[in-house]
Amino acid sequence: MLDKLTNSCFTHTLTDNKNYSSVPDSEGYLTSGFNSVENYEITKHILKIYVTPVICFVGIIGNVLNLLVLTRRRMQTGIDSMKKSAHLGLIALAVADLLYCTFLIILTFTDSNLVIYGSFSIFLFSKMFGMAIKNILSMFSTYITVMIAVGRYAAICYPLHAKQFVNVTATRMFILACFLLSVIIFTPNFWLFRLHTYSCYGEHGIEYRYSLDTGFLSERPVAKKSIDSIQLIINFIIPFIILSFCNFKLIMALKASWKFRQAQSVPVSQNQSKPITPTLIATIFLFLLLSSPSEFINLYSNVAAKDKTELVLVILEFANVLQTCNFAVNFILYCVVNVHFRATLADSLRRKRGYNEIEGQRLQNMTTTTNVNMSTKAVPCA
Repeated sequence: MLDKLTNSCFTHTLTDNKNYSSVPDSEGYLTSGFNSVENYEITKHILKIYVTPVICFVGIIGNVLNLLVLTRRRMQTGIDSMKKSAHLGLIALAVADLLYCTFLIILTFTDSNLVIYGSFSIFLFSKMFGMAIKNILSMFSTYITVMIAVGRYAAICYPLHAKQFVNVTATRMFILACFLLSVIIFTPNFWLFRLHTYSCYGEHGIEYRYSLDTGFLSERPVAKKSIDSIQLIINFIIPFIILSFCNFKLIMALKASWKFRQAQSVPVSQNQSKPITPTLIATIFLFLLLSSPSEFINLYSNVAAKDKTELVLVILEFANVLQTCNFAVNFILYCVVNVHFRATLADSLRRKRGYNEIEGQRLQNMTTTTNVNMSTKAVPCA
């Protein structure tokens, strides 16, 4: 019986290694096994192991600081309900970007060439479902940006009609709808891999091994290509058109408002000193600039129906790095564009520093008092 288990384990391992070149990578494309182009592999390794984690760590710190500042009461005082709606959208965007950067670090350190695992670890989970979860979080962030842009466009260009649906309650419902839509659209990506479990005889008796094979979707290239095209349309083309239109309209409205204030010598009010619209314009512009290159490359590949060449793959890797930057640089953008954001951040840091100084002084006073009390205790006579 043990010989059968050992032989079965050995045979299954050889079979998995032999089929290694036909197992799809984490992107859903077939890897070329040991015949990979050296230049592309070197470039991919450097960007994946060194560049992407640094960007993700910067994104995690930046989005945590975004949440720290955006959730301060000072950021929400003196603004109307429609601006509060956009403000809530920025908070949701920071949460989505934070989750994306966090999960991408795990996905980055997952070996895309490994197909046999000794346990059901987080890396096996990441290999099986990583791209689906990554795409869900990416689309969630994208549609939150779309929601903010459409809401701000309606609030500026159609303020009377916008009051009916641009409010905090409706924004919460839209955020939930964006997440559910993202899950629905990328649910098929959970079937890129198939998990096999088998037992073998090891040092501690019967042990279990897990191997990955092509899944239901990967075995049907026509269906996969159709689903990829639908996902590309919903996740990129439609948001790209909407964001481009809304950003153009917001820029024109902001320009007209600036000209009117200059002509009429209208002073800047307290509400106008919290520039939510310029912040949104800059956020949308940065999103279009950083996210579009990789998506246009994927669109070209789907339309041309051609396999990606070495040059296209290298360009795509750099474009993916740019796309990752989109989830990590909003904090820097807010600091550059939004004066009120910078002031609130500085105030938060000063209060934290002041609290630490007060706490340190309190502890020092307690220590001094204790020492004085010990020195003044009466010494009993001999």
